[in-house]
Amino acid sequence: MHIEIGDKYTVEGGASDFILYVKNTVKHGKTAGQETKQRIGYYSKIEHLIRALINHEIRTGEAQTLQEIQQQITRISMWCEEAFKEEAA
Repeated sequence: MHIEIGDKYTVEGGASDFILYVKNTVKHGKTAGQETKQRIGYYSKIEHLIRALINHEIRTGEAQTLQEIQQQITRISMWCEEAFKEEAA
């Protein structure tokens, strides 16, 4: 399984194991401009992976108020809904 969530995250795995990656672009050196994947974690349930994705996005995001955090969570849920809908099709 390979699922793209938004333009920043990728999920890979099988029926009972999931790996969440965040995509980055190398900024310096010989490989500048290339896309890399940084593993955030391994998860046995998709619910745990989504919770980790939300936590990561909030920690690394720029939201300053509870309203901005809520908007961020709503945006992430829409990313996940679209990604998993495409995977199920």
